[in-house]
Amino acid sequence: MVFTGVLLVDLLCIFTSVLTIGYAYLKWKHEYWKRKNVPYIEPPSFFGNFQSPFDKERRDIITVFVDIYQTAKANGWRHVGIYGLTSPLYVPLDLEIIKHIMTKDFDHFVSRGIYVNEKDDPLGKSV
Repeated sequence: MVFTGVLLVDLLCIFTSVLTIGYAYLKWKHEYWKRKNVPYIEPPSFFGNFQSPFDKERRDIITVFVDIYQTAKANGWRHVGIYGLTSPLYVPLDLEIIKHIMTKDFDHFVSRGIYVNEKDDPLGKSV
């Protein structure tokens, strides 16, 4: 990067570069389901499909998932992709897909919850 020697211009160039790279990164992350050819609900903001903490109208997570479910069912989708910030989240809707995941593909879905070391933390297993 070439600096002009004028501090304000240099800072403006750096700020613009960071914003451009950040926007491109977010755009790329929010196209994950499109690249995988999975039906998805377009995220309305940087916060993904969930509510922004700055919104005045607060909605609980259940209401958000009911809206996602109803939108996906109205479109006839058997599964849907959504986003939590920049993380892609898979939501199976069809019972056959859920059954297949729970019986045959369970070991492929590795982030299933919280790991507890029962030997060092015996009380942690009650969580």
